[in-house]
This record gives sequence, C-alpha cells and structure tokens, in this order.
Amino acid sequence: MKYRIWTQEETDILLQLISAAKTISEIQKVFPYRTESSIRSAAAHHGLTVSRYSAPEINFGAFKELMKG
Repeated sequence: MKYRIWTQEETDILLQLISAAKTISEIQKVFPYRTESSIRSAAAHHGLTVSRYSAPEINFGAFKELMKG
C-alpha cells in the first residue's frame, strides 16, 4: 500500500476531532481512506492520543446530590 502524506487541511480537521474527544471510529468516518494506525500515528506526531472509546457520561448533578447527604 502506498503511504499518503497528510495534508494540512486533514491535519487541522484531525486535531479538531481529537480536541473534541471523538473516538477512533468516529474519526474514521471522516477519513474513511485512512487506517486506524495512520490516524493514531498522525495524532502521535502532534503529541496526542486517540481513544478507542467515548468518555463516560457522568451525571455530576446526581453526584453532587448524593454527596450532600
């Protein structure tokens, strides 16, 4: 397979997606021609990591309510 260099536009979009905490599967929808490895390598090149899973949704309101008591 031929290596395809990331364009500046692709890199900018990738960094925005990572900053927005998008998962690898979500990012691959934007870059269907990029492998998971390619996306991870591009992120690592910029000192970032990509999560395989979404961050858990924590109900902080419920947490605070429980901790009052």
